[in-house]
Amino acid sequence: MKFLQKFAVRSFNYLLAFAQFFLYWPEPKVLTKYEELINVLRKNKINKILLVSDPNVAKFGLLNSCKDALKEANIGFVEFLDVTPNPTFSNVYNGKKVYLDNSCQALIAIGGGSVMDCAKVIGVLVKNKGEIEKFKGLFKVQHKIPLMIAFPTTSGTGSETTVAAVVRNEKNGAKFPIESMKLVPKYAFLDKELLRNLPPLVFATTGMDALTHAIEAYLNIDTTTKTRRYALQACKIVKESLLLGYKDKNDLVAKGEMLHASFLAGKAFTRSMVGNVHAIAHALGGKYNLPHGYLNAIILPKILDIYKNKGKGIKKMAKIAIYIGVGKTSSSDITNSNALIKWIEDLNKQFELPTYIKEIKKEDVYNLAYASYKEAVPLYPCPVLFSEQEFKEIYISLMQK
Repeated sequence: MKFLQKFAVRSFNYLLAFAQFFLYWPEPKVLTKYEELINVLRKNKINKILLVSDPNVAKFGLLNSCKDALKEANIGFVEFLDVTPNPTFSNVYNGKKVYLDNSCQALIAIGGGSVMDCAKVIGVLVKNKGEIEKFKGLFKVQHKIPLMIAFPTTSGTGSETTVAAVVRNEKNGAKFPIESMKLVPKYAFLDKELLRNLPPLVFATTGMDALTHAIEAYLNIDTTTKTRRYALQACKIVKESLLLGYKDKNDLVAKGEMLHASFLAGKAFTRSMVGNVHAIAHALGGKYNLPHGYLNAIILPKILDIYKNKGKGIKKMAKIAIYIGVGKTSSSDITNSNALIKWIEDLNKQFELPTYIKEIKKEDVYNLAYASYKEAVPLYPCPVLFSEQEFKEIYISLMQK
């Protein structure tokens, strides 16, 4: 990236960082018991709820406990299960219609990040006038979404804590975020039982998503003492619990810890943002409809290796390595950075993930690089700013040899 362009982007990054100190950053309250859920709904005089989920979550019976609690309390609800792994405009518009047709007053989202993102954007549309494209980017949502309670059924997205929702225009494959303080759910319901029967690979890749959130938030130049603490704690929990939960589906202690890691990572990146890994994963997910955590896991070590080779972020990478126990205080920053990257690569091997993304087609690289560049620059305060050409080179390096 040329000097003047880099200067302009960094000026924007620092200006945005300064402005964010004057913003109110809401954090959801945590619920862990269904009695608490019912009390919240009664306190807010909620009589009808749109219960947003997807067919697989429903198939595995993960809605049952919530539905039983609502029925026992005589609180009405209608199910909306038309959510795809990368939620589309059609999903959102269909959900909005169901919400309005049934005079719903609140949202409960039970699922992974796709379900929660879909519910958030449904909430945007029922409270704000305009089509989805109107709200793309930062702070374009005028009115708060309805009361929303998010039940994560994976241990990675952190969407239950964040100001962001990502949607995909199925007509052209474009995938973009909507970001506003008004999108943060009022409550997060953390129930480790919902993770018991999560397929091991899904548990692993969503856990890698949480790790990516934490590492990118920590490495970014726009951080606070609080977000750095959240990010480091999340990384350490992933180090201690992800493999345990992957190997034993009944290890609910590990799975509960991973829910906590995801929650902490979400609080870190909702303030300090994500980075180049996500800019690439979003473009690939939109184009080829691939799972987000799966993509992050493959991309993360490659981007960290670039940062290391450019001499950017290695001090922070070394601090992460030392904090989670894969590095040593007696070792150099470069040695500890290598240890962090190797640990991530070893995790991917244990999860039997590939090192390349076979779906990438050479003829798509230009548009993918452009999409990643437009998402990352100037918004993400990454340690390294990539030009459009550098994004192209990264995509080529990710192609199957």
